[in-house]
Amino acid sequence: MRAKQVTALMMAATLAVTGNGVTAFAEPVANVEAGDAATEALNVETTEEVETAAEVEVTEDSEDVTKSAQKDASSDVTVETKTSATTVKAGATVTVTTTVKGDKLTNGTLTVKSYELIATKSAVDTTIATSADGTFVFAPEKDTTYKVKAVFTHASEKNEYYAEKALDAFTIEAASIATNRLHVPEVTTISNKDGAALNTTAAPEVTAALETANKLDEAYGKWTVKDEAVTTATKEIVFTFTATDGVYTIDNSDTAAVETDKTYEKTVSVKVVQLATGVSIEDENGAISATVEMATTDKKALTAKVAAGSGSDTVSNAKVTWTSSDSSKVKVTATGDNEAVITAVSKTEAGKEVTITATTTDGTQKVGEIKVAVKEGINADSISFDSKLPEITYEGAGDLEDYYKDYVAALNKKTTIGTYSIKDTSETIDSVGGVDKTSTVASLKTNTENSQTIKNGLTIVFTLSDDAGLTPVDGKTKWDTKTVEKTYDVVINRAVINRDASAVTGKLESSYAAGAKLSEILAGKNDTEFDIEVQKKVDGAWEKIADLTKEIPNIGTLANYQVKYSLKDSAKNVYTLSGADANGYKYVSLSGVSITQPVLTDVKAENKSENLTADKFKDKDTLTLKASYDEKKLGTANYTVSYQWYKLNEKTNKYDAIKSATTETYTTSTFADIPGTYYCEITADVKGSVKDFLPDATDAQVEAYSKLVKSTNKVTVEATKITVDTTTSGLGLSKTEATYGATADVKAIAKVTADDVSAYRVYYKQVTTVANKPSLGEAKDITKKSVNEDEAFLFKSGRTISESLGNLDAGTYRIYLEVTAGKETTSYEIGDIKVAQKEITGLNSKNLKVEDATYGQKLSDAKIIYNDTEIDAALDFAFVDNTVADAGSYTSKEVAVSVVDPNYTTDTKVTLKANVNVAKAPLSVTAKDVTIEQGQEAALDGTVKGLVGKDTAKVTYAVLGTDGKAVQSTKNLAVGTYKIRATVEDQKNYDVTSVVDGTLTVNAVAATGVTVNTTALKINVGESRQVSATVAPANAADKNVTWSSDNTAVAKVTSDGVVYAIAEGTANVTAKTANGKTATIAVTVSTVKADSVKLSASKVTLTSIGASKTVKATVNPTNTTDKTVTWSSSNKKVATVDKNGKIVAKGNGKATITVKTANGKKATVKVTVKQATKKVVLKVGKKVVTGKTYTLKEGKKATVKATVTDAKGKKVTSGNQKIKWTTSNKKVATISKSGKITAKKAGTVKITAKTADGKKVTFKVKVK
Repeated sequence: MRAKQVTALMMAATLAVTGNGVTAFAEPVANVEAGDAATEALNVETTEEVETAAEVEVTEDSEDVTKSAQKDASSDVTVETKTSATTVKAGATVTVTTTVKGDKLTNGTLTVKSYELIATKSAVDTTIATSADGTFVFAPEKDTTYKVKAVFTHASEKNEYYAEKALDAFTIEAASIATNRLHVPEVTTISNKDGAALNTTAAPEVTAALETANKLDEAYGKWTVKDEAVTTATKEIVFTFTATDGVYTIDNSDTAAVETDKTYEKTVSVKVVQLATGVSIEDENGAISATVEMATTDKKALTAKVAAGSGSDTVSNAKVTWTSSDSSKVKVTATGDNEAVITAVSKTEAGKEVTITATTTDGTQKVGEIKVAVKEGINADSISFDSKLPEITYEGAGDLEDYYKDYVAALNKKTTIGTYSIKDTSETIDSVGGVDKTSTVASLKTNTENSQTIKNGLTIVFTLSDDAGLTPVDGKTKWDTKTVEKTYDVVINRAVINRDASAVTGKLESSYAAGAKLSEILAGKNDTEFDIEVQKKVDGAWEKIADLTKEIPNIGTLANYQVKYSLKDSAKNVYTLSGADANGYKYVSLSGVSITQPVLTDVKAENKSENLTADKFKDKDTLTLKASYDEKKLGTANYTVSYQWYKLNEKTNKYDAIKSATTETYTTSTFADIPGTYYCEITADVKGSVKDFLPDATDAQVEAYSKLVKSTNKVTVEATKITVDTTTSGLGLSKTEATYGATADVKAIAKVTADDVSAYRVYYKQVTTVANKPSLGEAKDITKKSVNEDEAFLFKSGRTISESLGNLDAGTYRIYLEVTAGKETTSYEIGDIKVAQKEITGLNSKNLKVEDATYGQKLSDAKIIYNDTEIDAALDFAFVDNTVADAGSYTSKEVAVSVVDPNYTTDTKVTLKANVNVAKAPLSVTAKDVTIEQGQEAALDGTVKGLVGKDTAKVTYAVLGTDGKAVQSTKNLAVGTYKIRATVEDQKNYDVTSVVDGTLTVNAVAATGVTVNTTALKINVGESRQVSATVAPANAADKNVTWSSDNTAVAKVTSDGVVYAIAEGTANVTAKTANGKTATIAVTVSTVKADSVKLSASKVTLTSIGASKTVKATVNPTNTTDKTVTWSSSNKKVATVDKNGKIVAKGNGKATITVKTANGKKATVKVTVKQATKKVVLKVGKKVVTGKTYTLKEGKKATVKATVTDAKGKKVTSGNQKIKWTTSNKKVATISKSGKITAKKAGTVKITAKTADGKKVTFKVKVK
């Protein structure tokens, strides 16, 4: 029954629509059944649908009707659409065309005004495009439906009409996007303050890179950081791109980088850049902690060391700025990113030092500073000292001051403000030669050193004059001293003594007396006359190696006697003996001296070890053996004495020579080798030949002066030496004279008797005369043979050796025999042989054969051959005429003869004649290669070889064209290569044997340089400039240039010369020609900072919670590099703002919205949120009575409540929610301030609820 009543009521009800959209019932609803549950409730006969329809929104002015609504014309008009496709890839567009039909269109009642394309997503309609002809091109989106709405005007009504047509649903297929189309976030560095793990999403570099990449790729998806932490160890960030779901997929052909078809990862290497944590200032000595003291005009180099935390690649910016607290006292000048020089300008007062500051430029503003005090004075560093002292030459012991007094005097001539002197010090200088010396020159250390260095040997002191009025500074803290000093090493060199033999010869001839002693001969002034000036400074620097007390031997009067000189051991440390031999000896000849035979006697060896005996050895003992002989009985001949130690080999029972044991003392600590039997062999050997100093010596005397060998006694007992005695007899030559070529017939003969003969040899020494003295040449073998055991046996009973001398050159030779038996080798003089020259006779002109001469040679240069090989080799034949003759034949020219082989002799005055032919000289011509550029005239030349003296040849050169003919000019030749032909005229004395063509190379005109339209370009980040280059010369074949930048992180340049500013900094943009010519533009890229920011509104009023208003921020100037702004709200409970400037009301009240640029420029907008009434709903109990009529019995009461909401449906709390209640007839019903209704008498009244902001709503009360 109730449902039927409701239906009937709905059908009977008529709705009146007012102009402001408020819908109310035109007639009251009657016949409410009694028996409703609520006694005081309104008995409203209606359904929920009716109640909902009655809850209508009220406008701001519910009393006026000013706008007519659009009316649905679907019954009169048909809308038809045609879609190009219903299945599309994401991002692809479709085309929709629209047509409308209907009678009212035909008769002109309705006219098309426009078409709208409406998208419906999440139940919200949004008009996305309008069109005059109904054609739309758009990209359908997923989960969105579309319809076309046609809007019409009416011929007589103000109202508009509309008709709609829904488009068929679209199927959106995911589109594939290639990874190379994506923009990977560009991050190269991450700033860090502590070196720990970094939150990359919080790093400003990462945030900026993500924002840039997402702006570029927002159509396809979104970039994020896969892992938010990056450590200083890995230095990598993994970025992930996620494609918009269902819209795009990622081309997974790059399997290494694509994780799925929806995600793509890219790893970027970064440098973790450490920000500065501190600054210290250093000089050449390290960090400066104390006040720096300087003299006026002093300069000091400083370095700022920028410190950073651990774990970073580098300090982000090690640059600093330098400042001085008082530049009039101390000036600071930057010389590099973190280097500077300070200059002391004027004196500072005590306690008012100047502060020098170094401040980092990486934004951390870290500061390092030092204090500088300036005093008047001379800096010690400015006092002139030489880097080192001049070296000195030893002239005898004495104070160093004596050696350097002239040097100090020269220093004092160079200064006017003080005095140089040598410091008198008692300090011990370095030990030299094993002895401590003080203030004296020490001896040189070893005989092998030519100089000695005394470390810190001398100190030079500079003392300021009292009247100078200046105080020296040592560069640090001493300002009260008057002296500055420097200590030097001293280098001492040897002196050189020249002991000249000519000073001795002839002085003793008249003073010699037979039997006199050398000491008598060399006594007195004769000895000192040999000294030179520098030698006199050291007493007895040299010595004669002879016993001056022994008697002169008595073998006879000799032509010369040599005295051997050497420096004394002490003198060897400081002098060098000029002309000394390798052993340090120099020989001086004395005249008229007699010598006796020397004798080597009393040779012995003895054990010098304290702990050793001959038959007992102790562990860890050192064996020391010493050999000696009676030196006095050796005589005064010039001998060389040598030693060789031997030890008995227990296995072979032979003595083996001990290596390196060649001095009179033998020492060994090789304990296992000490026991044994030893002996030393002493050899006295005459220097040179005996007859060199005994020309008249007999054979016996020669033998006496020959090598003397004596063996010592054995050190130990029991062991004995096996000796081998060698004897010879029959020494001699088969001939003592021979002619060259017949020497082979001569034999050396000797009979040798000895045991253990192992080898023998026959050798010779050529005898020559030098300065009337016989001289022997070096030994040369005639034969050398080893002897086997069988042959050695033959020597025991005596064996005759007979060896041919072979072919010796003309000259005199001394023949020797050397026999080795056991360990002994003995030489014997066999005799002299004289080889005479061979004489050539019977020379004849008929035997001469002359080879042609060539023009340019002298006739004497013509080669002449004698028709006898031996004669041709021994003699030389040459024309007497040595002129240069023309080519031709010449007869009966005289030939001279000369001997070229000293083994021959002949009559060189013999007259010979021969004919000679002079041939033409060969001549060759080579044309030089020439390279020119197209359009140039070539300079042709060549090389002529073979011309004699000042002869000339006439040669012409021509360039052959492609037709083989000579060209008149090379200016018109095309690029390419051409032959250069040389032509030579006939020559009288020459045969042209070779003519070589040259090559002319014609090159295209090369660029000689390139210029740019500007050498300096200033540009702001984000801007671009076109630059240009001009290649010279104007006719260059290749005028193309390539552009490059040496710092693409700051500026890039395209191939056609467009420069793009990337980041702040400097770069060099270079234009380069094909052949390497360059020109450079210095590009300075700057950032343009914002000078202001303006907002599109200064005040915003929002009348509902959730309402929004977007304010646009404009950063000035328009070319500001970083236009990033940040938004903030002073009271987020009243209003919030997002990064796009969208202000959203959150609560009633006031707030200030601030926008801020990257460099701190600000602008504000005042926001007022005060809810305005949009809708008022009246209820009694749970029943909505707005716009309705309810019945109340007389005397009854009921309370009506009003719910006030704003445009967003939020409950109004701004004060506008307050209701003023009125009744149209207080006699029928009254209503209190709180909304309590009292029924007075039967009748109907209108109850009005009015909000504080004037919104009204009514309902009727029927009292019965």
